[in-house]
Amino acid sequence: MNFLNSFLRFFFKLFFGSRHSAPITPYNTESPASSTSDHPDSLLLENPPDGLQSSALSISDNPDSPAPNTSDHPDSPMLENPPNGLQSSALRNLPPEIVLHIASFLLPASAGAFSLCSRSTKLILGGKYLTALGARWNRSAEYYDFLMLLERDLPDCVLCRYCKELHAIRDAKFFGRGYVHRYASDKPRSCPRCITESRRVNSFYCIHSEFSYAIFQMMMKLRRQGRNYSELIKLMSPTSFSSYIRDESFRKQHIGRIRIVDGRLLLRKQEAYLMPPTQSLSLPRLPRCGFTICHHAGWVLPDYPGSFGDAFRRRIARWEDNLVELNQCRRCLVEFRFDSRRLGENGIIMMLTTWLDLGDGESSALLRYTAGDLGQFSGRPRELDRFQEGFTICKLFEQQEHPDVFSLLTLDEWKELFKYSPGLWPGDDYFVTS
Repeated sequence: MNFLNSFLRFFFKLFFGSRHSAPITPYNTESPASSTSDHPDSLLLENPPDGLQSSALSISDNPDSPAPNTSDHPDSPMLENPPNGLQSSALRNLPPEIVLHIASFLLPASAGAFSLCSRSTKLILGGKYLTALGARWNRSAEYYDFLMLLERDLPDCVLCRYCKELHAIRDAKFFGRGYVHRYASDKPRSCPRCITESRRVNSFYCIHSEFSYAIFQMMMKLRRQGRNYSELIKLMSPTSFSSYIRDESFRKQHIGRIRIVDGRLLLRKQEAYLMPPTQSLSLPRLPRCGFTICHHAGWVLPDYPGSFGDAFRRRIARWEDNLVELNQCRRCLVEFRFDSRRLGENGIIMMLTTWLDLGDGESSALLRYTAGDLGQFSGRPRELDRFQEGFTICKLFEQQEHPDVFSLLTLDEWKELFKYSPGLWPGDDYFVTS
């Protein structure tokens, strides 16, 4: 808005500088530009309406400024009596022809947002810019840029990268996992594209079972505004579950935690495999485990020929050693390690722990994670340089460099893992719980 004020003052001085000896101020009521009696055909009103009060699509002065104090209004992020958006702007002093001339220099997305900043500009510019954007929204990047400008000033909406629509935060529950199957069975055509895309890249499985791209954006936006996002945390928190692989006598358990650190959403996933004490921990018997790390590792880890398979083979070869080796994907912000422990006569536990950095909801970190080997991203991303400097995702999440991954499980989670083998339970005192 400061740039717009300077731009408008330049045009004002360029066209009317020779007629005015006094400096031009937005409150100069003697200025001919603000008088409507000398311009009977002018569309400007004597008392321009409050742009912020008349429209929720007003453009804020500073999109990066902190959110207003809403402690007295917990249900509304906007002020009860917002200030007049035109009182301090040179825009109120310009005649319609100058406003039209300014709009002709703007990009289509900026011109569409400019026409919505107040009733005065909407009356002058009409709806031609909005109509032009809406006519080709399905294939035009200009429409997406226009929505980006609007989303900055709409505290209760987020712009979905996949749907290319504004999603209301109050509708967050409709983008959760509970509605995915309903969309798929009852209304497949009405399923939001972000849910369809999540199903295509298997984010419900590779990231975690409750992950939703739309809810992720909503939660991070509320955090940036300093608002309460506890309900969205509940929708996004992973659900722990266990299963039994009968053919291989494996007990498998998935455990997840999410945490926001330095404005970024971090995720820790743990896949624990409990095997009978008489079973050998050999490489040929483990493909059925189906370790999942990211799209670049494949679905079955031992069959992957790259660094993931090598790391797995090194760990299997020395599985009885207390070896800690943190590995990292070369294409996305994922770190992982394998750990194993023999519980005496109670079995063998193999643990895969993965740490993910899903970003701040605005960067391409999540897109990089879900890109797979499709060629969208290649090489080593610049963000991973911090791995060389010791600032690992694991260290950010755990607040320690080499955590004991087995102590991260609670006593209830250990009992869930032994649910299908109660005879192997070593007792509550055996485990060090966090």
